[in-house]
Amino acid sequence: MNINLNFFRWSALRGIGQSKAAGFTVLIPFIGWAILLNGTAVEYLAVASDLFQQSTAQNQSGATPSLISRLFTLSNLYFAYFGLTFIGVASFMFKAFCPRIIKDYPTPSKYVEDEEKFITDASVNLLAEKTASAYLKQEKSYKSKLAPIFTSRELQVQMDAIVNQMHLSGNFGAGDSDGHFVTPMDTPIVEKILEEVSTNRRVSRALVESFRADARKSRSDFMIMEYFSDDVTLWQIRSIILILYGVGFALLAVPTARTLYKIINSMS
Repeated sequence: MNINLNFFRWSALRGIGQSKAAGFTVLIPFIGWAILLNGTAVEYLAVASDLFQQSTAQNQSGATPSLISRLFTLSNLYFAYFGLTFIGVASFMFKAFCPRIIKDYPTPSKYVEDEEKFITDASVNLLAEKTASAYLKQEKSYKSKLAPIFTSRELQVQMDAIVNQMHLSGNFGAGDSDGHFVTPMDTPIVEKILEEVSTNRRVSRALVESFRADARKSRSDFMIMEYFSDDVTLWQIRSIILILYGVGFALLAVPTARTLYKIINSMS
């Protein structure tokens, strides 16, 4: 069973991490205490004491509605503070670890549209090696049940299609008289071909140069594969960021839920 875990990707986290609101929360750990320790701010934000008349009647300590309201508001502020702190830390980690391509461009097509004209032949050669290495690294992870977290199906499918197309063009015959890169059924062995490309071995110079030449003709495809490969890097960091966002938003929901409960309770 395939599990859709696309929400773990950098591009999914980008919607929150790149937002202006999330950017502001980075400051919360530094300025939040100033609000919490400001008695005037607590009084200004205090929930209406009328909501606590019933609580006062049931309270044996003799606390006034205004005091209960103040304590209730202060606890809500703590929930909000720690919630925003978690979100702020997650946003800081996103900005620190998210690949530049993902931060700058929301989609692969936008990346290609803006950057393709600046990609030189030398850059494409490096791009071919990078995407080949990413493909090989992912191939080792596909057997894991959590593979969707740190692998990109799009990268695999697109690279397989490109290599097969290159083979149909007759580009993998050079230096391959022993059939090292092709099966007896005349289908390319993608992993072996990409191993040569990623390591740039001298013994397979003809194959590597042929691969690079085709990559230069299909630079937009390789740029898209670069985007997909970057989108699933550092899965441990992405997991931590996602957890921090989840905890942060859950804590932010607590004050709203508590206040809503008080309102409903006071009306009953």
